[in-house]
Amino acid sequence: MNNDIKQALSEGRIMLLLGAGSSFGSLTQTRKQVPLGEELAKILAEQAQLPYSGETLSRVYSACRPILGERIHTILDSYFRNCTPSKEYNTLSKFVFARIYTLNIDDAFEKALDRNSKQHLYIRSRNEKVSPPDQLFHKLDYIKLNGDVKKPNEGYIFSPQEYGAASAKPPLWYKELGSDFFNYKFLFIGSKLDEPLFYHQIERYRGATQSEEQRSYVITPSASPIDIASLKSSNIEHISATLSDFVSWLESEFPTPLTPVQTLKRSRPEYNVSADDDEEKYMRIFKEVVPINRACLQIMNERDSGNPIRNFFKGFKPTWKDIIDKVPAELENTRIIYEEIYSLLKNQE
Repeated sequence: MNNDIKQALSEGRIMLLLGAGSSFGSLTQTRKQVPLGEELAKILAEQAQLPYSGETLSRVYSACRPILGERIHTILDSYFRNCTPSKEYNTLSKFVFARIYTLNIDDAFEKALDRNSKQHLYIRSRNEKVSPPDQLFHKLDYIKLNGDVKKPNEGYIFSPQEYGAASAKPPLWYKELGSDFFNYKFLFIGSKLDEPLFYHQIERYRGATQSEEQRSYVITPSASPIDIASLKSSNIEHISATLSDFVSWLESEFPTPLTPVQTLKRSRPEYNVSADDDEEKYMRIFKEVVPINRACLQIMNERDSGNPIRNFFKGFKPTWKDIIDKVPAELENTRIIYEEIYSLLKNQE
């Protein structure tokens, strides 16, 4: 770990993305280790009575789902619902984050957050309505990108077919992930980032805004030289460590985790009021103040109506894109009329 991570965390500029490896140490409802990728693949193959030869989880899931049908939800429920969070999860959940994304479907970390976090927890599904990050750090979005064992009807993103469908019509929060990657420092824990949907959204946002991503970090026990070089192309640095190592570092650097208010004051100097001031009243004044810049605005792709007339000129309210583009534009005839009026007034004088 390094001072870059420490400073970003203390200022509330860190977002997490958790992969399967982060759930290591958490227990199922029967007090067994939560199965990770290969272990889950073996379980599904066995339940579908198919021989397992080391295939990836995505291929096994794709093959087993037609055989198991609705029973696959029961199997996943038995392993990923009512989990007991690991001690690492319990410690990590005490810290303040801007947002947390997860590729996992289990409920272990959300239990830890619900129990330990000083922020109010909001669990989001990948297609829920997107909301902006809470500038005051009171609320914490925990986004389950690939599905939630508690919401089987919404489906999962495991198989190549499901990844393909999500690429054709990206889930709302995957789009938001692409935007957040350019505006926050990310820590990827327990994932090798072999996630085509993630990279697709990064390139979509980069192309739309011409933005440059800031340095982020991926924490895994090991990575090959090719993997490390590939990550660097997206300005992601590999740190050879486990979640346990990261949590130990957090405890040494922050013996007492910062509160949302402390984090806010470090990130927004205008909130550093003296003890003699009415702090709550002062903070309410700035509650709805949000810094606006081109990078943080939603990219608006207006529908092509077959002509160059924007919706604003048809009676709709202006969008932020209209405002940035200085719409409405000055009309030539309007300018001529103004000039004639000014000329008449001047002659009368």
